[in-house]
Amino acid sequence: AAAGNDATYASLYSPGHAPSAITVAASNIMDYQTSFSNYEVAVDIFAPGEDIVSAGISNEKATAVMSGTSMSTAYVSGLVATYLGISGPYTAEEMKDMLFSVDLDKVLCNVCK
Repeated sequence: AAAGNDATYASLYSPGHAPSAITVAASNIMDYQTSFSNYEVAVDIFAPGEDIVSAGISNEKATAVMSGTSMSTAYVSGLVATYLGISGPYTAEEMKDMLFSVDLDKVLCNVCK
């Protein structure tokens, strides 16, 4: 679930505050939390979410540069889909455990908790 883009506590918003959700906040190219991303203990993981090249709407080949925790969530959703495709069904809690089994300590700088 996207953490939200209000630069405040993610636990104030649904669905990110749900315990079973994998709540994703946004980081930037410098591996810092973005200025807009919601944050704190409800956030489970960070993923790129600033200045992401995405699909545009003007024609079938159009691109657009977008920012937001919905951009970040797409990265994590892809990773979860890959895990599920390779290893089969998992509960949300089991999937969180798999995501957090990778040692990402100190990968991001200046993260608000």
